[in-house]
Order: sequence, then C-alpha cells, then structure tokens
Amino acid sequence: MVASLELPYPLYSDEDYDLFTAFETRFSAGPPLPAWVIIDATGVIRYIWRATEGGLFDHYPEGPEIVAEIEGLAT
Repeated sequence: MVASLELPYPLYSDEDYDLFTAFETRFSAGPPLPAWVIIDATGVIRYIWRATEGGLFDHYPEGPEIVAEIEGLAT
C-alpha cells in the first residue's frame, strides 16, 4: 500500500491489536474507532487523538491538522 500510494512514510498494520489495546482506541458496536497517534523518532508520543474521547463527532482531525502536528516536531 505504501508503494502504490507513493507515501514518504511507513504505515503500521496492527493485525494483533497491540497498539489498539495500548492506546485504548476501543470498539463501537462494530469496527475499531479511529485514532491518530504521532510518535517521534525517539519513541515519545507527541500527539494522540481518540474518537473514544468524543472527538469523532465533535472534531475529527483532517490531513492538514495532522501534517501541522508532524511539521511541528521538526522545529
């Protein structure tokens, strides 16, 4: 998928739900709820957003917001 979309970053597939459990993203009467987690090169979580915190309907971060968070790590 990374190659076909020509993404400049890796994607992680959480087939065993390890991160799903660690970051407490949970289920909602069906599939897992979305979450955004940005981790820096040293392994420190710099940004986390979970739909389980009411954000799915109040505020869902879109691409530009996530990119701004990532770019902020470089400063």
